[in-house]
Amino acid sequence: MAKTGRPKKQIDENQLKGLCRLKPTLKDCAAFFGVSEDTVERYCKKLGAKSFADFREQNMVHTR
Repeated sequence: MAKTGRPKKQIDENQLKGLCRLKPTLKDCAAFFGVSEDTVERYCKKLGAKSFADFREQNMVHTR
């Protein structure tokens, strides 16, 4: 039996890191990838950050 439901959206880690260098909001990142804000938050936690804000700050280091 085939699975039904919404297809999985992919967030590219390198694109997210690059985007975070511009200090976007969570809403901006979600719109860029075409996913919900919760999905971006979960992805950041999956990468080891405490939250999206923490992940963004970790990646802002490259622009300072």
